[in-house]
Amino acid sequence: MRLSKWITSLRLILASFVILLATCQGLQAEENFLWSVESPGRDSQLYILGSIHMAREQDYPLNPIIEKAFDDSSFIVVEMDVTATHIIETIEMMTKKGRLEDKVTLWDLLDDETARGLERCLAKISIPKVVFSNFKPWMASITLASLMLHSLGLDGELGVDVHFIKKAKAKNLRIYELETVQEQLGILADMDDNLSIKLLKASILEFETKGEEVQAMMDIWRRGDVEAFEELYFRVYIEHPDLAELLNKTIFERNQTMFERLKGHFFPGKKGFVLIGAAHMVGQDSILAKFKEAGFLVTKY
Repeated sequence: MRLSKWITSLRLILASFVILLATCQGLQAEENFLWSVESPGRDSQLYILGSIHMAREQDYPLNPIIEKAFDDSSFIVVEMDVTATHIIETIEMMTKKGRLEDKVTLWDLLDDETARGLERCLAKISIPKVVFSNFKPWMASITLASLMLHSLGLDGELGVDVHFIKKAKAKNLRIYELETVQEQLGILADMDDNLSIKLLKASILEFETKGEEVQAMMDIWRRGDVEAFEELYFRVYIEHPDLAELLNKTIFERNQTMFERLKGHFFPGKKGFVLIGAAHMVGQDSILAKFKEAGFLVTKY
C-alpha cells in the first residue's frame, strides 16, 4: 500500500469516511460547502471549506467561487500538511504500534459477526485474510479503508487539500496546520481494544454500503445542502448507537480543538483560506456552530 494513500486513509477514518463524496462527476456545485467567518471586530476573515480529502482527475476544475476564495487569501490553514516530508518518518514509526505481538492475531480479538464481516469485505477485493492477521483493529480499519477507496478509483494526491496546498506552495503562501501527525495517529493508537474494534466495525459498515450512498452524498455536497448532508452523515450513528463514543472521539472532540486553534488565525486586515473535512461543518457541535456561539459572523456561499 502506498504511504500517501495510508496517510490519507487515516484522515478519512477520523472523518468517518465522508470522502466517499468525491466519486462522482465533478466537484462544481450550485452552492458550496464554503463559508466566510469574520472576527467579532470584522477586521479579519477566514474562508472555511468543508473539504474532500480524495478525488479523481475528472473531479476538476473546482467551482470558481472556491478558487476565488483561495486567490483572495494571503495564507491557508489545513488539518495537516500531508505533503510535508517530516510525515513519512513519523508514519513509519507509528505503524509499528499498529501490529500485534505475542502470537495474538486480529482474528483472535474479533467476535464471530465482525470477523465474518471483515472476511466478506476482503473476499470482495481478493485480499487473503492472513494479510490482516497481525494488525491491531484500528490498523485493520485504516488498511480496509485504503483498499476500499482505491477500489473506487480515489487518490489522496488529487484531494482538494493537496490541490490547494500545492497552489499555496507555488505562491509561497504560509501554510498553518491545525493538528500534528502524532495527534491524529494518537487518536487511533491510544484507543482501548473495545473502541478500536468499534472503529473496525464502522469500516466494515462503510465498505458494505459504499455503493448505495456515494451518489446521494455527492449530490448533496454539490448543491451545498448542509441539512441533507447532516442527516445522511449521522444516520449510521443513529442506527448504530454503540458507535457514539467513536463519533465523539473522531469528530466532536476534534471540533473543539480545531475551533480553539482557528481562533488564533484571525490576523487583522488579512484573509485566510481554511480546509477542514466536511464532517466537521455539520451538526450542533460543528466548528461553524462554535464560531456563531462565540460572536463571529458566519456566512454561507
